[in-house]
Amino acid sequence: MQQQLFVDLGGHADSQDKVKRHQAVATAVARIPRATMAGGPDWRGYYFASGGAKVIRRLLAAGDPPEAIICPNDQTALGVMAALREHGIDVPGQVAVTGIDDLPMTRHLRTSLTTVRQPIREPTTLVRRESCGCAPGETARRER
Repeated sequence: MQQQLFVDLGGHADSQDKVKRHQAVATAVARIPRATMAGGPDWRGYYFASGGAKVIRRLLAAGDPPEAIICPNDQTALGVMAALREHGIDVPGQVAVTGIDDLPMTRHLRTSLTTVRQPIREPTTLVRRESCGCAPGETARRER
């Protein structure tokens, strides 16, 4: 079985949300046999589409794409998906991509974006769409 790489594209290092999300992702990845996670200063897209694209271009120049890319927001995920497309990499066929925020446009993309909807006073909702390999419209709620 081949090693699987998961990339946690961060935002700002001092963001408490980013720290908590990174810990949650690290815990989940640790449960997957032969999986490793990349993250840290070289993996920050700073919440911009252009930042996500820049990180992915650098990653692809260094080698093969990861199994999955977890983005700190939907804007970053849009840049990531564009950079993957530029390199002929299929989402979700070769790489799964997720975002956070559930921007309205994400459901209308050529490959709709899997994301986390996080209303301030309601439970967070995982919105499974095509970018993770799921059928569009599947959702799963999780209490905070």
